[in-house]
Amino acid sequence: MRKAPRAASGPGAKSRLPLKQGFKAEFPKSLLSSKEPWSDRRVSLARPGEMFPETRTRRLTAADVAGWDEDKLRYAINEIYARGGYDFATPEIKEIFMRLSWYRDRVVIGRSQDEAARHLSPLENANLEFLQRIREARVR
Repeated sequence: MRKAPRAASGPGAKSRLPLKQGFKAEFPKSLLSSKEPWSDRRVSLARPGEMFPETRTRRLTAADVAGWDEDKLRYAINEIYARGGYDFATPEIKEIFMRLSWYRDRVVIGRSQDEAARHLSPLENANLEFLQRIREARVR
């Protein structure tokens, strides 16, 4: 049973995936480019608005993500958490995913990242951990 909606988290809310200053609540333009080599094969796999369906269908490799910028990496991580029904504390990120029917059907008010991860497949969890390691290595 879903809980009643609550007020958006305030400025003191913590998020494991912080936003860069000036982040806008829109899909990153770099993800919408038709020049991306993966764009054609996604059409049959993707749910409406899903940018990284391969994170739920196959194990990612370093070669797969080598050309991804920080925005793509962050979005892919957030999309995996969204599939687990994570209730994003950051209003801008939540707004992006609330536009997608598959997320609205899954989100549970108050669900943490750990709880969301428990609702993912083993493959999604493996890809989530892999992407997080890549992201942490780039920050160093």
